[in-house]
Amino acid sequence: MTSPSLDQLVASAAYHADLALKAYTSGESRAILVNAAFSMEHVSKALLFSISPAYLVDVRNGHFDSLLLLTGHGDKATKLNSPRTIGAKEAVDRVSKVMDTSVTKDKLNHLVEVRDGVVHVGAFDATSTRELLTDFLRFSDEIYDKLNVPDEDRWGRHTVLVKSLVEQQWTEIEHEVHRKMTAALENLHDLTLLVPESEQAAVAEARQAVLAPLVHLQMGATGESRTCELVACPACEHPGAVCAGRVREECEAPDQLDPMDRADEVASPVEMWLEPMGLICHVCRLTLSNADELRVAGIPERLEITGLPRPRINAAQIGQILSALP
Repeated sequence: MTSPSLDQLVASAAYHADLALKAYTSGESRAILVNAAFSMEHVSKALLFSISPAYLVDVRNGHFDSLLLLTGHGDKATKLNSPRTIGAKEAVDRVSKVMDTSVTKDKLNHLVEVRDGVVHVGAFDATSTRELLTDFLRFSDEIYDKLNVPDEDRWGRHTVLVKSLVEQQWTEIEHEVHRKMTAALENLHDLTLLVPESEQAAVAEARQAVLAPLVHLQMGATGESRTCELVACPACEHPGAVCAGRVREECEAPDQLDPMDRADEVASPVEMWLEPMGLICHVCRLTLSNADELRVAGIPERLEITGLPRPRINAAQIGQILSALP
């Protein structure tokens, strides 16, 4: 005869929370709310169990055997080998009666509806999904505080992400960049598990080397010059990430102009730099797609152009190079 323990409920809540947060960082929206709902149910039951295991019994169905099993008298149960406990909605309702929470149960019931299949996950856009995830995290944090569960046992490697989501300190762009960088570091972690430590540096160099054809290429439409420079990846710090951007020039016109001269034709370049627009790291798979994301990730707004330009290619040729990357 078996019944749950407090440690089992907390561990199960942490397991599903990890799946939800990993889905969030990797952009797997379908798995975020379902796993958050399972975690919410188990952390709610953990709180109720900590007060009294009897609080998990579904009193409406007369499960006296469940009560016996949960209160240490399982040897007297005659019909059940394991207790039948309340569902997620009832667990949240009971938590709201035994402690004050900053998140209303109406909001949390959206997660219950996702868990029970009443509402499809597709009904929530990216912003609504993150808001529901944040409500779940705030609710869980308050329960974990009551249970004196340390941060590392609540959220593990996602602790910084959770704190920022709960405190809502980031803009939309900052959330997206942090999500991408977290996913990139998890990709790198997975790579290190597959490759012996003595070979990891060589594998990283080989993966990044496939981006070499893009460096110092002249790209862009007529009248606009673009190229790529190597930078340190803001996620994994490998120095061979490729940053693409517009070539910018500062020119100086002569003091004296002939009547037939145009200033833009006779001006001499004084300084040239790259204005970053996107980044690719092939070691951790980080991709940043605009200037705002690059700024949040810490890429300077001006990069030195370190090499001579190579022959111009068009967008189709760039696409062929990128599609050939493994």
